[in-house]
Amino acid sequence: MTNTSRMGVRPGRLRFLKPALQRWCHLIKDPEWSVGDGPWWYNERASLSILAGALWATGSWAFEEFATQKGKGRRSGLGRGDLLFDVHPHYFMAEAKQCWPALGRDPRSAVDRVARNLDAARRDARRLLPFYGYRRMAIVFISPRLSSSAQEEGDVRIDRFMRAMLQIDGLSLAWAFPTRRPYPTSETGYAYPGAVVAISPLRHR
Repeated sequence: MTNTSRMGVRPGRLRFLKPALQRWCHLIKDPEWSVGDGPWWYNERASLSILAGALWATGSWAFEEFATQKGKGRRSGLGRGDLLFDVHPHYFMAEAKQCWPALGRDPRSAVDRVARNLDAARRDARRLLPFYGYRRMAIVFISPRLSSSAQEEGDVRIDRFMRAMLQIDGLSLAWAFPTRRPYPTSETGYAYPGAVVAISPLRHR
């Protein structure tokens, strides 16, 4: 497996996010996590907490589950957004999704699942009513999974998946795969060797 696939950051146009994304990688790789556990095994809220921690640790602030107006016109009302944060002088309000794509020999199915979750996060983010110069953003936390039969070539499949993800234009990406073979297996029978975060700011409207 290449070093690029094991851990890395591609901030893309959001270069100011690079320090926070690098810290996120190190939080994912923190050796304090037990061999059979990690924050990426859980849900969207758990994943958001690690990203929020990375933002705080690099001098920004982050606020989860913030109150906001959602929707337009008669369909508008009070709701909650997933994450509000700043990397001064940039301000964002974000909606997030979590997905667990299975890594096959061909990465396209896993990438398609990520794309569907990005579309869903973008739809939710468009319902946020921006205020005070905040930009809207979609975030997807990705916990790739390997079946027991796929684990022998797990490193190869992770490598193919990351190469495919890096071909997608307009995404800011960070990834960390701290678990090495033999991969610890969850109660579901799958192994979850690491995590990826994909970030897509919405265009101004």
